Amino acid sequence: MSAAAVDPLFPPDLERVIFELAAYSSPFSMQKLMLVAWRVKEWIEPLRYHVAVASATDGGYYSTHRYPQADISQLLLTPASQLHHTVRHLCLVNPNATETHSLLSNCPNVQSIWGSGPELKQLLTIQPRRLTRLHLDLERLFRPPIPLDFTHRVFSHITHLEIFDRPRNIDWAVWSGLASLPHLSHLAFNSEQFISILPDLLRACRALRVLALVVTGKRVESAVPPVLVEEVRFVWMVCAEYVKDWHIGAFTGRDFWARAERFIDMRRTGEVDRLQYRIEQDESASLP
Repeated sequence: MSAAAVDPLFPPDLERVIFELAAYSSPFSMQKLMLVAWRVKEWIEPLRYHVAVASATDGGYYSTHRYPQADISQLLLTPASQLHHTVRHLCLVNPNATETHSLLSNCPNVQSIWGSGPELKQLLTIQPRRLTRLHLDLERLFRPPIPLDFTHRVFSHITHLEIFDRPRNIDWAVWSGLASLPHLSHLAFNSEQFISILPDLLRACRALRVLALVVTGKRVESAVPPVLVEEVRFVWMVCAEYVKDWHIGAFTGRDFWARAERFIDMRRTGEVDRLQYRIEQDESASLP
């Protein structure tokens, strides 16, 4: 192979930008991009830890088998200084107590967390200082005898909150505390059980820009009251690929939050009927 075939064709700074854009646009191509050249590997490898996926299980909605970062043992062997400076988005699927403590402690600058498992309760004591987005089951965070407390410091900077809980009974007195979150602008529920309190939430949370009901199938089990149908901030949408949607969104910003915002803007401008509150197509299924 001639030298001309391997020498860069662009200035190094421009070449780096091109490869980083390619990596962010298609996260699953990072492994291949790192094989292009040593210089490319040096640029791309830190980006692999920008979004860290740590999974102790594999299956169902929480399947992470497709992600090269899914090996918890690999993350735990990564130097703490590297995790400290690079990890901004963290997915935790059922890690044990020691693993959870280590990952949360070594990723203090994480901005978003998608999590499942009982050890998420450690977020109440190990709080990332820049955390603005949470996707989790609050019953895992506040386990009896600890009551659900929306005034806790873990919520102090949260702007986007997705709640996985599926309670049998919905008590407005319990969930009204959501109105106390000072920066909350995007709120999503995964259970149609919450429909009964959504009108109250919209009245109490005036700063909300998006209130989404995110489900895994297209069937609506509960009747949607007219006040929600007429409210442009309310969106009913399907997202069957939870982890994949979060993962791609962490890299590119193309997630269900962005789709909901776009849909709401279209309702406001008349591109979509103002009474059309449902996004029928599940775009998460077509993500790479």
